[in-house]
Formats: sequence, C-alpha cells, structure tokens
Amino acid sequence: MKLIKVSLLALLFAAASACSDSGGNGTPDKGPTPDAATEGGNKADLTPDSPTQPDAPVADLPVIERIIPASGPSDGGKSGEIPVTLVGQNFKPGMTVYIDGGQAIITAIQYTSGVSISFKMPKNPYGPPYDQASLVSVSVNNGAGTSKSVNFQYWVEKAADTDNNGVIPTAQHEAFRDYASPPVEVRVYAKGVTDTTTGDPGAAKLRVQIGIGKQGDDATKDYSFIWTEATFKSDDSNHDVFEAGLTPPLEQDYAVVARFSTNGGRNWTFVDSTDDMKYTPADAAVLKVSPAPQNYCVTKQDCATNAYAQVCKLDPTDWKAHRCIECKATADCTANKNALGPTCDTQSETCGCPGGDGDCAGRPTGKKCLNRNGGGTACGCGSDDDCDWPNGQMCQMNGLCA
Repeated sequence: MKLIKVSLLALLFAAASACSDSGGNGTPDKGPTPDAATEGGNKADLTPDSPTQPDAPVADLPVIERIIPASGPSDGGKSGEIPVTLVGQNFKPGMTVYIDGGQAIITAIQYTSGVSISFKMPKNPYGPPYDQASLVSVSVNNGAGTSKSVNFQYWVEKAADTDNNGVIPTAQHEAFRDYASPPVEVRVYAKGVTDTTTGDPGAAKLRVQIGIGKQGDDATKDYSFIWTEATFKSDDSNHDVFEAGLTPPLEQDYAVVARFSTNGGRNWTFVDSTDDMKYTPADAAVLKVSPAPQNYCVTKQDCATNAYAQVCKLDPTDWKAHRCIECKATADCTANKNALGPTCDTQSETCGCPGGDGDCAGRPTGKKCLNRNGGGTACGCGSDDDCDWPNGQMCQMNGLCA
C-alpha cells in the first residue's frame, strides 16, 4: 500500500489517533483503515465506511451526498489529477479526504461552503501501471468524525477496433443555451452485445453516453466534457442506435463525442463523427449554441416561472418553435391560479373570460373582463377599484392588478 499526497498534518493526525484510540494491546480501534484490495488492484469491499469517532453526535458528522464527477481516467488524465467536487453537509475548513479509507490521503482541499468542497483526485492509487480500472471509496473527516463513503470509478480507455466501434452519424447539431437539444444519435457496435440482442440490451451489457466539451480537447484526457446518459432508440442491423438531448451551459460551439462501455463503466470506447474505428478529437461532431427565444420550452418545467403561460407546446415539425402558452384546454386555466381567466380560447391558446365580469370574480389579476390587444379576453383592471386594493393590490400600467 502506498500513500500519496500525505501531508505532515495527516501523519500527525494518524499518529495521534493510534495513541488515543488504542486499546490495551496498542492496536487502534478507530480511525480510517485502508480497505482490502482484490487481485489486480480493485477494492474487495465497498461497504460504506463507519464513522471513525462513533461517540460524536450524528448531527456533527460530515455527509457526502454527491461526488462530481463520479469517475475519471485511471492515469489522472491531462494533468494527472482529476478535479472533483463533493456536495453534502457539515463540511469544514481543514478537512481530510480518504481514498479507500487511507490508500490515498488528500489534505489540499478548497473549502467552498459547509455544503461543498473541491479537491483533485490523484491517479489510481493502485498504480502504476494505470492500465486497470478500480472502484474506490471516498470519505471525508471534519474533525468530529468520518463520513460514510461514496464510490469513484477509475476507468481505462478501450480503443475502438473491429469488435467495438461506433459513429455519430450527423456531424452538425444545434441547441439553445440551457435547454436540451434535439436528440443526438450515436450508432454503436459491440461484438456479442449489439449483434446478439434485439431491443435495449440494458445498461449492464451496454452503457452509452454522449458528451459536450471544448473543441479540440481530448475526451479521453480532458475534464471539460459534460456527459449525458443516452437511451436506446432502435436496432440497426448488428448495431444499436442510442440518443440523448444535450444541454449546453454557454453560447458557443462544442465538440460532441460519444463513449460506450460493456462492463459498467470500467472501460470506455470513444466515438467521433467518422466511421474509421478510431477516436480523433479533431473529428468530433459539433454542437452550435445560440440564445433561446422568449417563452421557449422543452418541458413543462421550463414554463414554471412564467406566471400566465405555464403549458409547454411542442411543435412536431420545428423544434425551434416550441413555446410556453397559456392553455390547450380549459383545465390548464383552472389549474393555474394566476390565469387571466377561467376558460381556454383554443384558437388563441389563451385563458379568458367569455362570460364577462362574472368570470373574473376573485381573480388575482383583476375583476374586470377586458379585451386583449391581439384578440381574446382577460381578467384585468381599469382602476384600483378593480383590484383588491385594501390588501395592497393596485392597478398597473399593463392593466393587471399587482
């Protein structure tokens, strides 16, 4: 077993633990203990670590909820270290991170807040060589005790060949910033899987991801790529077709790369837009990103912040024409407490008040049924008297009470 990045502080901490926690025989019965490893450098037991100080109040112990990313190249990638963020609770400055209970100890930690810390995962602690995958545990100690662990997968690239290959058949794609793109497809061949099964082979046999990253970056080494799980679409002879919508965070051109694994993510084969059985960063597909138009949507959730138009209408012929509307049916108006009327005008796709002022009784937008400029009606106001002004509502310039 070898320790990497062991600071003087970590050594003193370990020594102090051995003295203070030892029983009559001098053997420590607390503190981070390295887990056993199987032949080939993989962890034998991934049971979450027990807190190192069981007498500490549970409320004081650190809790890890997520590790981002949850995997990385065994050799550490481009810089030899993998940037990682932990999200959880009870994080404190000066914390220590343990890999496999102590196989590697990390003290160079960037404390962001009580719920987030960042650090750099080292190369696979069971190397060199770094040609084997390992599933390791990650836990943290905040002084009060050690958290239960989460898993991190060190993976190894499996180069494309005649038995394992694929292609992203469309080289150019478009999307709006912060919204899922139309599905991007990847065609995969994995001998013994895609040529022997009909339908979705399942993630245990074939796991496929599509990622976006900085153009020119090597997806096998660089950390810029954001990976999205792809879902099975169809059989295509001896190949399977998978697809995923990609959500870009910035307005720029991205490289699009796919990868697939037949062993649960321990090995990945990378795929570009050429069918030449090798991955080349320069041959990645491209995702061009632009700002979304007003009231654009892909899911109902995209319309949740719109007070009046809370229904997402998807255009089956033009994805750029998706938009939030007020209603498709009257049920959409009754479900929205802020709707501008109780009844849906299906032609204009707006909620209105065809029954006149009586339809506006109790409406928060106003007691008066008004004609809309573009057609249709809406419950609004002509003066403060049309609003619940004793409780602070007043008629605004747009003809609605607020």
